[in-house]
Amino acid sequence: MINEKPKKLVRPLKIMFLNLILVSVCSFLLVSFILFALKQYKVVTELGTTGPFILIVICVILLLAFFGYLMPYFFWRLYPSLYFYDDGFRVNKGPLLSYQNLEYFFGPVKGQVNRFMFVWYKDEDGEWQKIPAMGYSRRSFDGFQQDFVEATYPEAMEALAAGQELKFRFKDPKKNINSLSKKRMFEKLELAAMTIKLTKDSISVDDEVYDFDQYQVGYELGCLKIWDKTGKLILFLSNQALIHRVNLLAALVISLGEQS
Repeated sequence: MINEKPKKLVRPLKIMFLNLILVSVCSFLLVSFILFALKQYKVVTELGTTGPFILIVICVILLLAFFGYLMPYFFWRLYPSLYFYDDGFRVNKGPLLSYQNLEYFFGPVKGQVNRFMFVWYKDEDGEWQKIPAMGYSRRSFDGFQQDFVEATYPEAMEALAAGQELKFRFKDPKKNINSLSKKRMFEKLELAAMTIKLTKDSISVDDEVYDFDQYQVGYELGCLKIWDKTGKLILFLSNQALIHRVNLLAALVISLGEQS
């Protein structure tokens, strides 16, 4: 059953602090400028240059209003509050997205472990949405990853024990999907899509099968690694591979590796 009270509320504190500064500074400047303009209006009237003066005043007021009020509103819309539950999460006051059916992947920061540029997820309509993770504190998504595994791991292990095969999509690391257009990016992602297939006995990456009793499979520092029995690394998937539901895959791989 979905909990009514969130387990954790995450807000973009960096962005909230920036918004506070923008609103405070621009409000002060706006009031100060209006008072200054009112004092200067008499002088301008005597000189007969009220037209250009009024135009300048309007432009400055609009500029300060943009930076002090419209921009903070834009940041507020771009960086939502996140409500985390044991079995799902909400973005602002939107519908609760269950972990059981959640599809997601992280857009990592190069050279940094467990740090993301974006979190991409499918909403209730099956459309990809993103959370710009850099606006949040470093540990903001730790609970999300842990809760996702706790909610999905038992059922996944039961499916594997029953002989089922689980699939995890990832991107061909050799292909670049960068694009300013979200639609174009996911078109390129679809063309670069590959599949990891997991059973209780083996893992296959792009149809190359590795049995757990013949290979050591691990997940370290955001990367999927496979070694042979001599300890030679034969496969390495970095976090740039954008593995979907990577936290569940990591938990399953670690468990199955320990059992073999």
